[in-house]
Amino acid sequence: FMKLPLAKDINDFESEWTEPYIIKISNPPNAPNIDGPSTGKPGNICNYNFTNCFDPDGDSVTYYVDWGDGEIDEGNVDSSGSFSLSHSWNETNDYVIKAKLIDEYGAESDWIEYEVTITKTARAINIPFLNWLQKYPNLYLILQTLLQRLGLQS
Repeated sequence: FMKLPLAKDINDFESEWTEPYIIKISNPPNAPNIDGPSTGKPGNICNYNFTNCFDPDGDSVTYYVDWGDGEIDEGNVDSSGSFSLSHSWNETNDYVIKAKLIDEYGAESDWIEYEVTITKTARAINIPFLNWLQKYPNLYLILQTLLQRLGLQS
Protein backbone atom coordinates (compact mmCIF):
# COMPACT_ATOMS: atom_id res chain seq x y z
CA PHE A 1 0.00 0.00 0.00
CA MET A 2 1.58 3.24 -1.13
CA LYS A 3 0.80 6.48 0.67
CA LEU A 4 0.59 9.51 -1.54
CA PRO A 5 1.55 12.87 -0.04
CA LEU A 6 -1.21 15.22 1.02
CA ALA A 7 0.42 18.13 -0.81
CA LYS A 8 3.61 18.89 -2.77
CA ASP A 9 5.03 22.35 -3.43
CA ILE A 10 7.13 23.63 -6.38
CA ASN A 11 10.34 22.62 -4.57
CA ASP A 12 9.09 19.03 -4.23
CA PHE A 13 8.55 19.35 -0.48
CA GLU A 14 5.76 17.01 0.59
CA SER A 15 3.47 17.28 3.56
CA GLU A 16 2.60 14.41 5.86
CA TRP A 17 -0.82 12.81 5.92
CA THR A 18 -3.09 13.96 8.69
CA GLU A 19 -5.22 11.61 10.73
CA PRO A 20 -8.52 10.85 8.99
CA TYR A 21 -11.60 12.79 10.06
CA ILE A 22 -14.54 10.43 10.36
CA ILE A 23 -17.99 11.76 9.59
CA LYS A 24 -20.98 9.78 10.85
CA ILE A 25 -24.29 10.21 9.07
CA SER A 26 -26.87 9.41 11.75
CA ASN A 27 -30.53 8.63 11.23
CA PRO A 28 -32.80 10.14 13.89
CA PRO A 29 -34.39 7.89 16.53
CA ASN A 30 -38.09 7.03 16.43
CA ALA A 31 -40.48 9.42 18.12
CA PRO A 32 -41.58 7.79 21.39
CA ASN A 33 -45.16 6.80 22.20
CA ILE A 34 -46.73 8.08 25.44
CA ASP A 35 -49.19 5.95 27.40
CA GLY A 36 -50.82 7.01 30.67
CA PRO A 37 -53.80 8.80 32.21
CA SER A 38 -55.21 11.80 30.39
CA THR A 39 -56.90 13.18 33.52
CA GLY A 40 -55.88 13.64 37.12
CA LYS A 41 -56.20 15.74 40.24
CA PRO A 42 -53.76 18.38 41.51
CA GLY A 43 -50.97 16.79 43.55
CA ASN A 44 -51.79 13.19 42.50
CA ILE A 45 -48.95 11.27 40.88
CA CYS A 46 -49.60 10.05 37.34
CA ASN A 47 -47.50 7.25 35.80
CA TYR A 48 -46.52 7.30 32.13
CA ASN A 49 -44.84 4.73 29.88
CA PHE A 50 -42.75 5.89 26.93
CA THR A 51 -42.29 3.17 24.30
CA ASN A 52 -40.89 2.75 20.77
CA CYS A 53 -37.65 4.44 21.89
CA PHE A 54 -35.29 2.98 19.31
CA ASP A 55 -32.54 4.37 17.12
CA PRO A 56 -32.28 2.73 13.66
CA ASP A 57 -28.47 2.95 13.82
CA GLY A 58 -28.26 1.40 17.30
CA ASP A 59 -26.84 4.64 18.76
CA SER A 60 -27.22 5.56 22.43
CA VAL A 61 -30.37 7.60 22.97
CA THR A 62 -31.33 10.33 25.45
CA TYR A 63 -34.95 11.23 26.18
CA TYR A 64 -36.37 14.67 26.91
CA VAL A 65 -39.83 14.99 28.47
CA ASP A 66 -41.41 18.42 28.91
CA TRP A 67 -44.37 18.11 31.30
CA GLY A 68 -45.95 21.40 30.21
CA ASP A 69 -45.59 23.01 33.63
CA GLY A 70 -41.97 24.14 33.37
CA GLU A 71 -40.49 20.82 34.51
CA ILE A 72 -38.32 18.74 32.17
CA ASP A 73 -36.92 15.25 32.71
CA GLU A 74 -34.05 13.79 30.72
CA GLY A 75 -32.11 10.57 30.84
CA ASN A 76 -30.83 7.64 28.85
CA VAL A 77 -33.09 5.02 27.31
CA ASP A 78 -32.07 1.44 27.97
CA SER A 79 -31.87 -1.22 25.29
CA SER A 80 -35.49 -2.32 25.90
CA GLY A 81 -36.66 0.76 24.00
CA SER A 82 -38.93 2.01 26.79
CA PHE A 83 -38.90 3.90 30.05
CA SER A 84 -41.42 5.00 32.69
CA LEU A 85 -41.75 8.31 34.51
CA SER A 86 -44.15 9.71 37.11
CA HIS A 87 -45.29 13.30 37.42
CA SER A 88 -47.82 15.39 39.31
CA TRP A 89 -49.21 18.82 38.53
CA ASN A 90 -50.10 21.29 41.30
CA GLU A 91 -52.58 23.46 39.39
CA THR A 92 -55.84 22.66 37.64
CA ASN A 93 -55.22 23.21 33.94
CA ASP A 94 -54.82 21.52 30.58
CA TYR A 95 -51.23 20.43 30.00
CA VAL A 96 -49.36 19.05 27.00
CA ILE A 97 -46.65 16.48 27.67
CA LYS A 98 -44.01 16.62 24.92
CA ALA A 99 -41.30 14.02 24.44
CA LYS A 100 -38.48 13.46 21.98
CA LEU A 101 -35.33 11.37 21.61
CA ILE A 102 -31.83 12.50 20.63
CA ASP A 103 -29.08 10.08 19.64
CA GLU A 104 -25.43 10.40 20.62
CA TYR A 105 -24.66 12.25 17.37
CA GLY A 106 -27.38 14.88 17.85
CA ALA A 107 -29.99 13.44 15.47
CA GLU A 108 -33.43 14.21 16.97
CA SER A 109 -36.81 12.55 16.65
CA ASP A 110 -39.95 14.61 16.17
CA TRP A 111 -41.70 15.84 19.32
CA ILE A 112 -44.68 13.70 20.32
CA GLU A 113 -47.49 15.34 22.33
CA TYR A 114 -49.99 13.97 24.86
CA GLU A 115 -52.74 16.09 26.44
CA VAL A 116 -53.55 15.87 30.15
CA THR A 117 -56.34 17.65 32.06
CA ILE A 118 -55.80 18.25 35.76
CA THR A 119 -59.06 19.16 37.46
CA LYS A 120 -60.75 19.04 40.86
CA THR A 121 -64.12 18.18 39.32
CA ALA A 122 -65.76 14.87 38.54
CA ARG A 123 -63.79 14.58 35.30
CA ALA A 124 -61.02 13.04 37.39
CA ILE A 125 -61.68 9.39 38.13
CA ASN A 126 -63.47 8.97 41.44
CA ILE A 127 -64.16 5.24 41.49
CA PRO A 128 -61.71 3.75 44.09
CA PHE A 129 -60.99 0.66 41.99
CA LEU A 130 -60.09 2.81 38.95
CA ASN A 131 -57.95 5.07 41.15
CA TRP A 132 -55.97 1.96 42.12
CA LEU A 133 -55.71 1.00 38.43
CA GLN A 134 -54.00 4.32 37.63
CA LYS A 135 -50.86 2.66 39.03
CA TYR A 136 -51.09 0.32 36.00
CA PRO A 137 -51.60 2.72 33.06
CA ASN A 138 -52.08 0.11 30.32
CA LEU A 139 -54.74 -1.85 32.20
CA TYR A 140 -56.32 1.40 33.42
CA LEU A 141 -56.69 2.74 29.85
CA ILE A 142 -58.31 -0.48 28.64
CA LEU A 143 -60.89 -0.47 31.44
CA GLN A 144 -61.50 3.29 31.13
CA THR A 145 -62.22 2.89 27.40
CA LEU A 146 -64.54 -0.05 28.12
CA LEU A 147 -66.48 1.95 30.75
CA GLN A 148 -66.81 4.90 28.37
CA ARG A 149 -68.15 2.68 25.60
CA LEU A 150 -70.67 1.17 28.01
CA GLY A 151 -71.75 4.68 29.01
CA LEU A 152 -70.75 4.16 32.64
CA GLN A 153 -68.18 6.97 32.64
CA SER A 154 -67.95 10.26 30.78
